Amino acid sequence: MNYDNDTYFHPGTDSTPFGLTDVGTFASPTFVDIDGDGDLDAFVGERYGDTLFFSNTGSASVPAFDTAVTDDPFGLTDVGRFASPTLVDIDGDGDLDAFVGNLSGTTLFFLNGTTVSNNSTTVSNVTSTTDDGSYNVGDVISVTAQFSAVVNVTGTPQLTLETGSTDRTANYTRGSGTDSLTFSYTVQAGDASADLDYLSTTALTLNGGTIQNIDGNNATLTLATPGAVNSLGANKALLIDGVVPTVNSIAISSATNSQNGRIPIFRVMQLIMKWVNLPFVSGSSSVQTCSMSAA
Repeated sequence: MNYDNDTYFHPGTDSTPFGLTDVGTFASPTFVDIDGDGDLDAFVGERYGDTLFFSNTGSASVPAFDTAVTDDPFGLTDVGRFASPTLVDIDGDGDLDAFVGNLSGTTLFFLNGTTVSNNSTTVSNVTSTTDDGSYNVGDVISVTAQFSAVVNVTGTPQLTLETGSTDRTANYTRGSGTDSLTFSYTVQAGDASADLDYLSTTALTLNGGTIQNIDGNNATLTLATPGAVNSLGANKALLIDGVVPTVNSIAISSATNSQNGRIPIFRVMQLIMKWVNLPFVSGSSSVQTCSMSAA
């Protein structure tokens, strides 16, 4: 309706206008005359990365959309999550090409008459479902790698983590057939990190397996720089404390509380504990090495 020379669109109540059926919790439609019959057809992106096609079997003035084609219409394959398509003749050859955006911010280009020209699936984010906090020997931490599209996995790919003097690997556990892969890391003795992150941009490796998109193309495994946006360290605050403290020496503060370097049982004394990785040091007249045997 038009009011005071301004255009005002009155919301309709039809949940399936002209036959456009519900595609889920997210819908991103665009309209083009893809078949050249003089009326507009519909392409609707949806939450899980697919683009659905609704052919207009009516007319330009009275559209009527047929049942959705859901199986990669015209070769428009899954792009990950939240597909948002638009079509335009980008190369001026007289037919419509497609650009499809997705949740990770990537725009994929589909050239009409060929396969996808930008079919490389990439890692968009690395995070963890484990709560922020401090973790000790035996604790298990789950690390997730988010991809720009659905991937299929074979074997046991690994993610190398920066854990101090010895770098540990998190092994792939689940996620094939989705766009999010989970890796599992168990804290071991000697591991230490003030803010757990992976080792480098090449820390994700196949380990003899494969990570491929639904077209069978190998995924690009390059990660964000450790500590940068979309890295594990930037997304989470996981402190790793796998260094077990040891008592290396016990010194007696008063020689009068000892007998021949031995500590009498039940005698009150002050013990000074040294928590450093040094060998026992023999005492002098005021600091004595303790044998911990009964007097």
